[in-house]
Amino acid sequence: MTEQKLEEERVLGILAYLSVLVLVPFLMKEKSDFVRYHTKQGLVLFGGEIILGILSGIPILGWFIIAPLGWLAALVLTVIGIWNVLEKRSKPLPLIGPWAEKIKI
Repeated sequence: MTEQKLEEERVLGILAYLSVLVLVPFLMKEKSDFVRYHTKQGLVLFGGEIILGILSGIPILGWFIIAPLGWLAALVLTVIGIWNVLEKRSKPLPLIGPWAEKIKI
């Protein structure tokens, strides 16, 4: 595989973990198993962020417990996912890895 193709896969893998930007590698229908793997995890993470955004609107409980802990968890999972891409690993993320394996794309 060429160096340019590897770099393109790396960029698409990183985009998969950046919230709504997961749609870029998803809509490109990349043939790479590496990009597809990280896109599936990014889709689950993005879905969780949408749910978190809704739950964060709950007065008191959402504002002071769900939102801070949830967004911190989302940030940590995003960093782990990007780190895995940079290290060229296809390793499941904690909590969301099993959900991502169920997605067929």
